[in-house]
Amino acid sequence: MKTRAARRTYLLSMVVSVCCLWLCASPCVCELPDAIKAAQQKAAERFAPLGSSQVAEAKDDVCRTVNALETRLDQDGQNGLAWRKYLRLDKLRAELDGSDAPDLEKFDEVYTRLNGDYRGLELVWFVDLKLALQRYLNVARAIGNPEIEAAYKNLVANTLPERLEALAADGSRATANQIGPMLAWLADFRQADELVRLSREHYSRPNVFIEVSGDFIGAGMGKPIDETTPVRDVILGTTIRGTGQTKGQVAVELIPSDDHGVLEIVLSAETHTDNTGYHGPVRIYTTGVTTSEGRKRLVITPERIEALPATSHVTTTSTINCIRSRRNSKFVERAAWRRACEQKSQAEAIAAQHAECRVNRRMDEQTDELIAEANDGFQKRFRGPLWQRRVFPEQLVVNTTEQGLYVRALRSAYNQLAATNDPPELAGPADVALRVHESLINNSAATLVAGRLVDEEEFLKTVEDILGEVPESLAPEEGKASWSIQFAPSDAFVVAFDDGGFTISMHATGYVRAEKEYPGMNVSASYKIEKTDEGFVAVRQGDLEVYPPDFVKGKRQLSAREQTLREMLTKRFAKIFNEKIVPRGYLEPKGRWEKVGRVPLSQWTTQDGWMTLAWKKTKP
Repeated sequence: MKTRAARRTYLLSMVVSVCCLWLCASPCVCELPDAIKAAQQKAAERFAPLGSSQVAEAKDDVCRTVNALETRLDQDGQNGLAWRKYLRLDKLRAELDGSDAPDLEKFDEVYTRLNGDYRGLELVWFVDLKLALQRYLNVARAIGNPEIEAAYKNLVANTLPERLEALAADGSRATANQIGPMLAWLADFRQADELVRLSREHYSRPNVFIEVSGDFIGAGMGKPIDETTPVRDVILGTTIRGTGQTKGQVAVELIPSDDHGVLEIVLSAETHTDNTGYHGPVRIYTTGVTTSEGRKRLVITPERIEALPATSHVTTTSTINCIRSRRNSKFVERAAWRRACEQKSQAEAIAAQHAECRVNRRMDEQTDELIAEANDGFQKRFRGPLWQRRVFPEQLVVNTTEQGLYVRALRSAYNQLAATNDPPELAGPADVALRVHESLINNSAATLVAGRLVDEEEFLKTVEDILGEVPESLAPEEGKASWSIQFAPSDAFVVAFDDGGFTISMHATGYVRAEKEYPGMNVSASYKIEKTDEGFVAVRQGDLEVYPPDFVKGKRQLSAREQTLREMLTKRFAKIFNEKIVPRGYLEPKGRWEKVGRVPLSQWTTQDGWMTLAWKKTKP
């Protein structure tokens, strides 16, 4: 008899098929792009029967993800061994390495355990294996099943085009949520690759845009130079000792690039020196001027910041003011003058070469320290925590123009869509701007918490790993038992960015507090953004909504137990969904960027599913 997991994976294809039949009645509102039409017509005529090659391909994906998980568990000692035992990885490995017809029930067992509520199963190594097993089981059980071909033809000929047309017309989250699983279904069964690709390209667009102006970057990285340093050198056998007074400027230039961000740190300086040269019996007293221009190129990729070796161009001119012999010998001094004048041009060239080396070395040393610090922070505070939880953007592109640095990202799982429209234009010039589509938050929340029992400690640890700190509004209540939330399998945490405001909704099928279980309650709050003399504020519209799932006001009364739970949750979530949300009215850069000062928030708006935040420096 098939296990629950087996039935669930086998029936997954049937779920989509039923949805397809139900959705066919929806009216078409607008036209599909010609490329998608052509791909759809081609796909409708060409179903690729599933066979051993597709099963082998899906099995290879399972092997790859098992290898990655085992490599990770090998680093965890006894904890890794415990995970191996829990997941029955030895049995799974034996089936993968054994016959061509493995026992699917053993795959089901591992898949079921991967769907447990244990902390850690949300990490990328476990999730990747779970998805690979799901795809493999679906494909393996679909061999020879005529219902798969029927569902496929209905999907590509009718349901998917109609849903895509509806999405183009209304852009609604609900419609997008229907299309994502359909594209995932086609991908799982290795069908209609071109149709899937074109649909995603057209209807799943980047959902994060970040802009940083060149002026802001220059203000943070640039600085004046005014320093006195000792001079130590040897030129043509003459030992040079003296001091140099350097004045100049470090600036930043943005180099246009479509593929990655490119910055050049530019050093422009002039050094006035007062030196004494020691050569045999004479001393040579000189003054000089050295003009330096150094360049250090930084390349910003989605993985890290890389640096090219510094280059510089230096010119040196010198004036010989006096030559003295130790014994005041006029003959020696005249000979020294003659020789010094003959070698002056050569000495200046050598001095310039030595200065170039010093400039390059200093720029490399100082910049390498800055890059190492930035890369370490990026990995520990951003990429690492997000990647481990499988919410790092699937696409991340960095580019530069002469005016600024731009980042765009797309975060969606293979069964989700991202932004269905392009972001709105900024209201005006900004030094830093962030435009984020609601799908970024909704997709990430679905990956992190949908269908899971999440306790307060785990939730706060995730927030701290990603944000670097726990906001005061999320801090646990001192002296009170913590909550655990059983999130709904879909729409677990949803935001909607409407014109001039936003709505936050959380759907839960149950709660646990002090080992006592409570029924599910949904929590939601709606806000309108207002601009006051003191800055921006989001004002909650009405009371916090806390009701059971599918509860309709006026149709029934809350039970005593539901009312008690509602009051408890209202008190807890009122701290999070306050009557007013007042964002910090400025950016306050830290560390090396502290000199930029506070940058006021100049725009906070929502429109067509997008939220825009922009900051603009005030004029001095």
